[in-house]
Amino acid sequence: MTSKTLRSALDELATAAETAGLDPEAARVEGEQIAAAVCEPSVGAYLDWAGELGRAPDPKEFFAAVSKGRRWRAGPTPLMSRLGNVSVSDAQRYLTALVDVIAAACTLGQPTPQVAGLAASASAAQQRALPGAGQVHRESAPSPTGAAETGGLNLDLLAKLQTSQDRLKAMDDFTKVGNQAFESVLEQMRINQARIEQMRASPVIQSSNRLETSDTAIPGLPLPGGVSGDALPPGSVQPGAGAVAESSALGEAVSTPGEPGAEAEEPSTPERSVEELLAELDELIGLR
Repeated sequence: MTSKTLRSALDELATAAETAGLDPEAARVEGEQIAAAVCEPSVGAYLDWAGELGRAPDPKEFFAAVSKGRRWRAGPTPLMSRLGNVSVSDAQRYLTALVDVIAAACTLGQPTPQVAGLAASASAAQQRALPGAGQVHRESAPSPTGAAETGGLNLDLLAKLQTSQDRLKAMDDFTKVGNQAFESVLEQMRINQARIEQMRASPVIQSSNRLETSDTAIPGLPLPGGVSGDALPPGSVQPGAGAVAESSALGEAVSTPGEPGAEAEEPSTPERSVEELLAELDELIGLR
């Protein structure tokens, strides 16, 4: 089965309706609406849809057709139902043309896997209008292209649509599982973060932090965490206290000349020679 444009498929649908004694314009409107409903998920479909109809692109017009055609993704169109009750041969010709319209709609815009599922549903829904559609048709004749058709439906097209639908379902299932796994990882990260915050707030960790910073902090300046050096608990060693005390003692020892209380250092006693020490020893023991 050769691929057809939406324009040519709608022309054939109108011809099939006219042959069956129906209003060709009504058939064309049905085709436009069911095509819009099938290609609804495609990105930019309304542009190609309007172009095939020879109209200026209008999103409002497109979605109005989508709204009317959605019901035919689940059930036969009015003209399809009427022909199914009147003439089986006319109904089959009209069904074939309608399925071509559905197939052409799959090429509009940037199709998604969901489009294939909608096309398969719409094709099966139109077939239900045929008499005995609930029975399995065993007879089939090869089409000029070698594709088997039953009841006006191209079985090769339906098989491809079903395959696409299965792939779409598999993708949806994977997305659900992936989202659940991602949420589980995020939840575990939240739990770990809460535990870390709890450990940081524990008294043991805070005491350890104070001990580690006691040798480097300066009184009056804030410690890490916003604690002032003057706010240390009684009995604790103030950071830098030893250095400040040593500096003060040094400052007191070195006094400025002329200040009261400043005393000059006495010169140290010079060391005596060995002879002098021996003479002093002789005096002590009475040798002299």
